[in-house]
Amino acid sequence: MNYQHEINNNVLFLKIEGDMLGETDGIELVDIVNDKMNDNIINAAIDLSGIRYMNSTGIGVLITLLTKYKSKNGALVLVNPSDQIQKILTITKLNAVFTIVGTKEDALKLF
Repeated sequence: MNYQHEINNNVLFLKIEGDMLGETDGIELVDIVNDKMNDNIINAAIDLSGIRYMNSTGIGVLITLLTKYKSKNGALVLVNPSDQIQKILTITKLNAVFTIVGTKEDALKLF
């Protein structure tokens, strides 16, 4: 899994590509989020368009991040999940838990 992050209008944007299997990658993502929360960045958007596969640990990472943001009265938005990830979110009914938008611009409008 590869990822990039940036801050835009006080929102953390993460773009993730490859396979989201959690493990050490999940720890790195949580560390980035914790670091930015310490800087009072309490809203985030995660671009999942480049994710090919996600296992249960990867899903757990997303749920952990969502919980962290909600505990700070912030929000987490998923941006443009790939077809495969959209299917996983639908099967697990997490599409009702996460806010999902089509573009980065749509995510910014929510914040």
